[in-house]
Amino acid sequence: MKKIKFGLIGCGRISAKHFEAIAEIDNAEIVACADIVESKAKEAAEKYQINAYYKDYIEMLEKEKLNAVLICTPSGLHPQMGIEAAKRKIHVVTEKPMAIDLRSADQLVQACDENGVQLFVVKQNRLNPSIQLLRKAIEKGRFGKLFSANATVRWTRPQSYYDLAKWRGTWEFDGGAFMNQASHYFDLIRWMMGPVESKLP
Repeated sequence: MKKIKFGLIGCGRISAKHFEAIAEIDNAEIVACADIVESKAKEAAEKYQINAYYKDYIEMLEKEKLNAVLICTPSGLHPQMGIEAAKRKIHVVTEKPMAIDLRSADQLVQACDENGVQLFVVKQNRLNPSIQLLRKAIEKGRFGKLFSANATVRWTRPQSYYDLAKWRGTWEFDGGAFMNQASHYFDLIRWMMGPVESKLP
């Protein structure tokens, strides 16, 4: 079977999960990575035995023959990077959130639709054992017809978390707690309850 060739953009903290996950898939490989801090891209390439690394992700998209791209950059950069990949007929896998505002999210979806590529947003909490059990129970009709749902976000992010990177906690690149942390819970409510049919005026 022909291997799916991935490029990875953003060699920060979360990228390790992607490097490790793709390494476990027989018919997939990361063939190039990019980061605006060239030393981080080089370090990742050496650590995970990646053939090529770039400082400019556009150069990577242009030079490498990629089937898909993994976007692991600050949240506010996800839409534009996804759009650039889609324009080159490259499938898009992006960390959550896919965007920090509706307009740029719509633009990313439109770009993927127009170019016939798939868009996948990472929502790993769907795979938590307790969430899997709840989903199966709902599918079996164990709770009857559901009319409402509530989610309480009990996570905390100390100042040390925000000190790890300058983009964290900024409106431009982070989007705030609703986008950064609570987006998982919005996703889970929608996954359990079904799509939104109407909204308050």
